Amino acid sequence: MAILILFFQQLTGINVIMFYAYVLFNTIGFGDDASLMSAVITGVVNVGATSVSIYGLILVSTSLIIPNRSHRVTAVGWICAVFSVCVFAAPLISTVEPLFKNTLGTKKIMF
Repeated sequence: MAILILFFQQLTGINVIMFYAYVLFNTIGFGDDASLMSAVITGVVNVGATSVSIYGLILVSTSLIIPNRSHRVTAVGWICAVFSVCVFAAPLISTVEPLFKNTLGTKKIMF
């Protein structure tokens, strides 16, 4: 499922539209402030829709695997907690570069 989502994102070109949203809105005649606001609104709607769809996908997939409703809610909570910790820890891993570079062979992430 995740591979299909990435495939269709590349196929439709939505990544390019999101990247150049400010320029596109400016080109079609919006002013600078309106172009920026339109790009921000487009991004916020994209994040909201993605969050809802991921939550729905987690609920559907766990309902197929775990039929008991109370255990399903616990599983969804743990999935969200692990995902949140991973998102929080990803930039921190680059600060301890010598340890991870020697053991895992990773490179420093530059932001």
